[in-house]
Amino acid sequence: MRLGHLNLPLLRRPAAAAALSLACSVVAAAPLDALLSAAPVDDAGKGELELSYDMVNDSVDFLHLRSSGSGGPTSTTTANPKPGDYKGFHARGAYSIGDAWRIDGSAWHRSLDYRSFNADVLSWQLGAQYRWLDGGTSSPSGAIRLSAWGNRAPDMRKSTSTTIEGIKFSSATVTRPRDMQLQADAIGTWPLRQHLALNGFAGIGVGRVDFDHVSATSKQKGCEYQVDFGPDLIVATCNSGGQQITLSAPPSAYGINVDKEAKYDSRYLHFGGSVQWRSGPWRARAGYQYLRMNRTNVDDILVRRGETPYKSNNVFIVDGGYQVTAHVMLFARGQLMRNQFGGEIPMAYNTVSARRFNQRYGILSLGLNISF
Repeated sequence: MRLGHLNLPLLRRPAAAAALSLACSVVAAAPLDALLSAAPVDDAGKGELELSYDMVNDSVDFLHLRSSGSGGPTSTTTANPKPGDYKGFHARGAYSIGDAWRIDGSAWHRSLDYRSFNADVLSWQLGAQYRWLDGGTSSPSGAIRLSAWGNRAPDMRKSTSTTIEGIKFSSATVTRPRDMQLQADAIGTWPLRQHLALNGFAGIGVGRVDFDHVSATSKQKGCEYQVDFGPDLIVATCNSGGQQITLSAPPSAYGINVDKEAKYDSRYLHFGGSVQWRSGPWRARAGYQYLRMNRTNVDDILVRRGETPYKSNNVFIVDGGYQVTAHVMLFARGQLMRNQFGGEIPMAYNTVSARRFNQRYGILSLGLNISF
């Protein structure tokens, strides 16, 4: 049996938006742009490989870098208020071609574990850098850099029940969420004295966020509805007493359109700098990045609903390393983000999950760097 446009509570705007946010709320990736440099502080090999284990949990978050109480998309959600645990690993490599060119790439595997939300994300980055001014170890150096980076996951699932605006969802899924960015940067390095240098950078980029499908389940009057959110129609189906009940309505009837709520184009700019130091077997770096984003549709919708869009982020990175052999360095790195992962993984941001981005988050990385 098919019924036409009905004012069913299951399909009210807050419920539909909640279904989208349950599966897309928080994930992470970090291209480490705060540490960009035009030249190394010391002579280095033609190539390098970095391998790292990345994590955050109650044991390592002794500085309380994660904000507490980062609950779900509305004040009525039953999501776990504890900040999510994070674990993963990454590999980053770079190789110099001649005296001026350097290419690099990285791959990250990220796992987030909340009480009721889990996500496995693959992040990637490819870049090429040209040093047009080579000042060596005593004069300024300048470089331009072009890169592409992005994130993707097979799906994101919310597997436990959550109540939003009086509607109880038992699960929600986003299929194949993904994003991709193209970026251009100008970078400068100024040696301050031997083994000490200051870096500065500024860049712009464009991006696109996409996914295949959004669905959710909700039990209404004893019937478990499967809700599918499409660009032209929202459809809820349920099998009851051997009969299929289908309820449908256009998105415009309820003020929700997934193609505008979570698919969007973006433009962004960023700038920042770092200081790097090397003495004997020891190395230390500290960097800062400011990021400002402009998105189509999604932030305008937030403003119309009286919500706060988060269009910027501040990222701080500190790391230190010790050279254990001529070609191997052990390092530890800490990263702090003022607005969670804003700008680092755009596919996590939509009209409802946006309110999560007022929380800070920190990650610890332990690994080794191999030069050759």
